[in-house]
Amino acid sequence: MDLDTADLDTTDLVLQTALQEVEDGLRSLNGNANDGRAQIGDQDFALLQWQAELRERMRTHQDLRAAVQMSRQSRLNQAAILQDIHNREVNEAQEAPAPPVASGPPLSQALRGSLGLVSNAVSQAQAHQRVDITATSTVPSSGVLRECIACSESYPESDVIRNTCSHVYCQRCIIQLLQNCLADDSLFPPRCCRLPLPLEATRSIIDDGLWARLEEKSIEQKDQSRTYCSDPACSRYILPEHVRGTIATCRACNRQTRTLCKKVIHQGECNDDRAEVLELARAEGWQRCSNCSHLIELRSGCNHITCRCRYEFCYVCTTPWKKCECAHWDEARLQERAGLIAARNQPAPAPQAVEEAAQFLIEQHDCYHDGVWKRLDISAECEECGDLMPDFILECRDCGLQACNSCRMHRF
Repeated sequence: MDLDTADLDTTDLVLQTALQEVEDGLRSLNGNANDGRAQIGDQDFALLQWQAELRERMRTHQDLRAAVQMSRQSRLNQAAILQDIHNREVNEAQEAPAPPVASGPPLSQALRGSLGLVSNAVSQAQAHQRVDITATSTVPSSGVLRECIACSESYPESDVIRNTCSHVYCQRCIIQLLQNCLADDSLFPPRCCRLPLPLEATRSIIDDGLWARLEEKSIEQKDQSRTYCSDPACSRYILPEHVRGTIATCRACNRQTRTLCKKVIHQGECNDDRAEVLELARAEGWQRCSNCSHLIELRSGCNHITCRCRYEFCYVCTTPWKKCECAHWDEARLQERAGLIAARNQPAPAPQAVEEAAQFLIEQHDCYHDGVWKRLDISAECEECGDLMPDFILECRDCGLQACNSCRMHRF
């Protein structure tokens, strides 16, 4: 089955329109109810079910689009290979020497004939050369240009890397993405549209140093008892192979660190100063990720936490997400977040606008930001990385989160 791009785009539009109508219906019903948070009617339940079904269909359709793109690209590559084989066969046939003849015309006629053959061959070669020069001046050697999703520049097919989500990256942008994921744990492993980037495909364009750091980062993320160099000027992660007993040796500066207290090597037993930090965390209401032990402070938003190691848990009880019966929202944080969203439309939002925003957040508390995003041509701060976007910001239509394009593609 060969699906046309127009058919896929039409399906996208139909699904997005249907999802928008369902969400408008939910807001309308909740707006007419006396207390939308207290109970869910039959109509609400039906719309919520249909909303979940539409989102699932959108995810399936995105997978189908990626599969179609990969299949189409495979056919294009096959056609290019066959065309290349054909061109080589034609060239070899033209360059093959003429078979010898047993008898021929007199010497003078043979000479004239030979000169004519040479002249014709030179003319054909010159004409063939002119065609080749004209072709190479307008078409790149690969024959196809691809637009990088990050910088929007066009590059030959041989100079780009394609992810399984069908997005294409140039070599410069893919190296920048790899460097960013090494500096920010929440971006590792590198991904686009929730799908991992093919690291093996990047091996030929990155140096040995960057490749070694990527391999080391992979080991670091899986290590639940990480030890870093106790020298503040170094602070490099120490691989398990450089740990002997309770002593870890940094291969960068050769400083030795105790794995229990994380301090420079010393005599006597270790004193774990982290107890003071954990006591402060308990006093402040912070929580600790049970997967990587990272401390997290929730300032606003729902109780659904996604740690930088990608582990999801409940902020109230720290159990894996959706495995407990805790409330999804703290009332104070809900009102704070609702006030921020309502203030986007008016500097001093009315109480009714804040309440509507709060109801909207309750309905969309379990958003994974994999639906429709809309572009706002305003200067705004990305709520994920904190960078100021001077020209535009993207807003998730499901939960109102505002993020830059880089975070939308690589962080969620």
